[in-house]
Amino acid sequence: MRGSGKSSIIRGILKNYAYKYDKFETLEINSEDLSDLPNIFLNYKFDKKIIIFIDDLSFEQNDRRYIQFKSFLEGSFYNSNYEFLIYVTSNRRHLMKRDMLDNERSSAISQDEGIEEKLSLSDRFGLWISFHNLSKKDFILIIKNYCKFYKVEFDNEIENSALKWIFSRGNRTGRSAYQFFKYYCSSKNIII
Repeated sequence: MRGSGKSSIIRGILKNYAYKYDKFETLEINSEDLSDLPNIFLNYKFDKKIIIFIDDLSFEQNDRRYIQFKSFLEGSFYNSNYEFLIYVTSNRRHLMKRDMLDNERSSAISQDEGIEEKLSLSDRFGLWISFHNLSKKDFILIIKNYCKFYKVEFDNEIENSALKWIFSRGNRTGRSAYQFFKYYCSSKNIII
């Protein structure tokens, strides 16, 4: 789910690792640059283990990069000499739009084969963590914690304003809680 802190969690983990360990290097790759991964591994000599971070990965209709990326994940000629982990964030469960999968169902000779090929990419990742909308209670708790951290007194006015504000936006996430908090502080001329 967008705004739930997926990228922030990965960056926090990597920052924490960097303080504790000197046995790895981190590469952040943009989704658009996936096809550069073989060249990176072919032309650069890594002395340490590698963590590759790809933020907001997804594929569009007729985007064949997923086949190349799937091959890379399985271990290709280019990366077979290196130990690496890949952390990926995405707002899509199977990394592809639902209509791509539906289109495959309607046009494939064997519907299951085309769909299985597209779904098999997300199967390459050993651990999935799903993020969902927060409950009202958790959303308010996050705002209370922002108030506590910035020494702003939390009261019923803030809670009621937060619930009205989020109702107009339709999602309760960590990002929207922080956006509300900044909005509230600016409307009350509170400097944070």
